[in-house]
Amino acid sequence: VFFGILTFAFADYPKLEKCKPPEAMKGLRASRLLSGTWYVTNAKHGSNRTVCREYKGNRENGIRQLIADGYYSVGENQAAYFNVLCHKQSDRNYKLTFNCTQRGSITDDQKVIIQFQLEVTVLLTDYDDFAILYICGKIPSSSGPRFEDNVLVLHRKDCKTEDKNPQIEETLKKQ
Repeated sequence: VFFGILTFAFADYPKLEKCKPPEAMKGLRASRLLSGTWYVTNAKHGSNRTVCREYKGNRENGIRQLIADGYYSVGENQAAYFNVLCHKQSDRNYKLTFNCTQRGSITDDQKVIIQFQLEVTVLLTDYDDFAILYICGKIPSSSGPRFEDNVLVLHRKDCKTEDKNPQIEETLKKQ
């Protein structure tokens, strides 16, 4: 979401039967969170391509959007550039739901378009410096939907991976 969800990039992720979001932060102001630029600085799962990925929030035609373009792992030693655009559908109970489309090419003749639903639970944010998110993607597959989740730490300043903020450390211990 900010939220690098790509089907083949998650071979090492735990298998889920459904999203299992933890308790959300109360009083979330989604419009404030979903504006400006964020960078992933820490992730529970994923490759080194997940960290330092840039996410941009904006509003187009009155709808909040999230843009998560970047390089994603598509195999053990392969990466491909994907355009990822998510449109906010709802923000009930301090949880955000997006419909996302991921487009890219693995090879010159192998183009990929994946549509998926993304649930985002904000665990903690100060809006100006950091945010901790639980994300869960519902990804269609021929054998039924797959669910893949992650916990991400985001910062407004790129690649701030050594933040010793006690609020962040305490929140992550609970995950």
